[in-house]
Order: sequence, then structure tokens, then C-alpha cells
Amino acid sequence: MYLRYRFLLLLPLLLMRESNHANQIRLKNGDLLNGKLINVTESQIVWRSDTFGLLSIPIDDVLETLDGRSFQKLASALDTDVFEKSLASYEGNVSISGSASSGNQERKNWDFEVTLERTKDQLRQIGTFEYESHSLDGRQAENSFDVIYMADWFIEEHWFWRNEVSVGADENRSLDQVFSVGSALGRQFWDDGIDALSTELGFLWIAENQINDIKNEQMAFNWSLDYSKMFWNKITFYHQHDLWISMQDINDNQAEIDIGIKIPIIRDLFTEIKFEWIFDNKPVRGSDKLDSQYSIGINYVW
Repeated sequence: MYLRYRFLLLLPLLLMRESNHANQIRLKNGDLLNGKLINVTESQIVWRSDTFGLLSIPIDDVLETLDGRSFQKLASALDTDVFEKSLASYEGNVSISGSASSGNQERKNWDFEVTLERTKDQLRQIGTFEYESHSLDGRQAENSFDVIYMADWFIEEHWFWRNEVSVGADENRSLDQVFSVGSALGRQFWDDGIDALSTELGFLWIAENQINDIKNEQMAFNWSLDYSKMFWNKITFYHQHDLWISMQDINDNQAEIDIGIKIPIIRDLFTEIKFEWIFDNKPVRGSDKLDSQYSIGINYVW
């Protein structure tokens, strides 16, 4: 019994050592995959490939790692339940895009976004920060920012309960401050490293402080969808949208849509081409209903 507890205490060190050294695996079909070990059970390994992203691979298909270690031996030697609960996985994304023009029109645009994700057991946490600055013909730049925190609790393998809170501002849309709190039921239909689809349906409380000193608070229905697909094992297409409809006035609704393509340059570095639309059926007085933006930037993923 003493030896068993001693082994469990040393287990995190063993896993860290295995994760740091197993940077290449060989499959029985002859393929070599560079990347990092994320998780291992008696039936499969979760491997973050430098080329294909997150993969779930049957353990019987893995021949060996670069240094000859066998995942079959590792899985059979470990207490699987303890192993799965001892390891958290992390993902991150940083993107930056900018443009400037001179002559008949003076324009400067800058966009910066960073996303961090942590998954452990049934809990997935996501934090996002986005900042944009736009100026035209020498006028003072109009800035916007969003800070969002989301926590997903997976009730079953594919179903999760999402809670989120966000704060932001958008001078371009005459919003001095926007604060929201929401809760939704979501479903992760699939995520195999090549295709991913998830959706959430729930409620969102929104409080807006407009630049003209008008305050607006309301409860709304909220529907979100996130889809991505990799083509030719390299180029990734994605679509994201967020739609909310006021419970007090069905004609008061808003949609935010992002559509983009990520094209790899070198390892973990991508060129991102993105189209963004924001449609507000009842915008702040003096603002247009539709805002659209096209951008090309650099995106780093780890």
C-alpha cells in the first residue's frame, strides 16, 4: 500500500517527463507525427500534432515514440483514472492585423486578439481579450475592446453547461460600456482535430451605457454556433456567430458573424483572412445598423 501511494505521488513527474520528451510518434502505417502528448488511456492517446492539431488516436495504431517508448506499456502501468485527473491541457491563440494607407485617404487600423483555454476533467475555461483601433483622415481613433471569460462544465461526453461574463466598449457604435452575464446549454457535436462543431442556447443579461448618457438593460435569448473544418490537412475554414433577441421586444435583436480562413506559413504560425459583420436592428441613435470589416493578419497557435 505504501508503494502504491508513493507511486501516485511520483506520477505527475512521470507524466511531465513523458509529455516533454515524446515529441514524435510513429504510427503502424508508417506516418510520423510531430507534436506533444496531451493525454493517454488504455484505449487511445490524445496527441497535439504540429500539422493536424488535436488528434485522438487508438493506442493500437501507435507503434512507438521517437525514443522507442511504448504508450501501451505506459497506459497499462498507470492507474487510468488517476492519470486522467492529474493532467490539464492548455491551448492558446494570438492574432494581430493592421493596415495603413495615405494619399487620397489617410487610414490606420489595428486589431489584436488573444485567447487562452484550459481543460481539466469536466471543466473547460476560456478567456478572450480583443482590442481594435480605427482612424480615418487624421481624426481621433475610435477604439473598442472586449474581455470575455467562459466556463464550460461537461455534464456528459458531448453536453455542457456554459456560464460567461464579459465587459467591453465600442466608440464606433457609440457604446461607452457594455456588460453582460449569460448561461446556456451547449453541445459539442464533434472535435477530432479536423472538424469541430458546437452550439449553445441560453439567456443573456445585457447592460449598455451609451455615449449620449442613455442606459439600457434587458434580458435576451442567445444562440451561438462555432464550426471549423480543415482542408488538405493544412487550410482551416471557420464560421462563428452569436445571435441574441430581446425578451422585451422581439424586434430588438443583434447578430455578430465571423467567417475566416487560416493558411499555415510555418509551424504554429498562420495567415488569417477574416470577415466580420455586426448587425444591430436597433442601434444607438446616429449609428448604422450594419458594421462590417475585412482583415488580414498573423495568427499564432499553441
